[in-house]
Amino acid sequence: MDGHFVVEQAARQASGLFLNFNGTAGVWRRAAIEASGGWQADTLCEDLDLSYRAQLAGWRLVYLPDLAVPAELPVQMEAFKRQQARWAKGSMQTTRKLIGPLLRARLPLGVKIEGVLHLTGYGVHPLILAAIALALPMSLIHSAVLRFVPYLMIVAVGPPLMSLLAGTPEGPGWRARLRLLPTLIALGMGLSLNNSRAVWDGLFARERGHFARTPKFAVGTGGDRWQASRYVLPLGGRAWGEVGLLVFALVSLVAITRQGGWGLVPWLLLYACGFAYVGGVSLWQAAELRVSLGREETTRVRSKRTNTAAGIPTTAPGRFRAGWQGQCR
Repeated sequence: MDGHFVVEQAARQASGLFLNFNGTAGVWRRAAIEASGGWQADTLCEDLDLSYRAQLAGWRLVYLPDLAVPAELPVQMEAFKRQQARWAKGSMQTTRKLIGPLLRARLPLGVKIEGVLHLTGYGVHPLILAAIALALPMSLIHSAVLRFVPYLMIVAVGPPLMSLLAGTPEGPGWRARLRLLPTLIALGMGLSLNNSRAVWDGLFARERGHFARTPKFAVGTGGDRWQASRYVLPLGGRAWGEVGLLVFALVSLVAITRQGGWGLVPWLLLYACGFAYVGGVSLWQAAELRVSLGREETTRVRSKRTNTAAGIPTTAPGRFRAGWQGQCR
């Protein structure tokens, strides 16, 4: 998130490029909304949609990088995947809706190119899946393309470098960011299955789809518990798909090394670590939730027995019978 706000948004504004309103922590002129066609509900990223329509209509967005606004990031992996899927699908819906007007607009070529890259950014995830699926067959047929794979490692430097440089006074220092980089890289790789489905739906599904909100748990410190919240999401089936892709990456890694394709080893290790991290955390949190719910159920039963013995009625949760005086409250 710091990479997006500190680097991407600030750089877009400084370069005169299109940027997006982030949904919260901002102010709109009513005239800009009305002149741009108003809020429209045909995409899941209505803020991105309106941002581009306003800029295509000649309005300018101003980003204030020095103004910090508190927000809550998802603490449950299933909640994070839901958020990312909504953003990926909404971005591609906005692409399908506005890429034509963007390319036809009287704008500098650089603005158009960056706008297309911005809108289609989540398209990298299907490419990640395609890369892992093609690695083994291309190695078996000794494809000439594989000789260029080691040189492509340079493209993996960009996102980690952006996050490393996106320091803020409120955030961790560069040493802490450096320690978090491996996890960040694994997270990006591991989300490819989740986001690829969303990208497909955004491009080809006729219906907008349901706006699935990101659960909030009011977690402020490491000691705050979220497992008992009514908003906790159940384990999704894609976690097992991520485990399957982990196995596939490891099998491909063994087969390719036997073929002498050592240039693919770093990529396959990244893919394997990513799917292990995202799928593993999802499964671990689901198991943790089952244990937590089991403990809470045991505590509830014990509490019910204790309250009944003390004379506190338990027939209606949260209520007392009429006339009960509240002894032992």
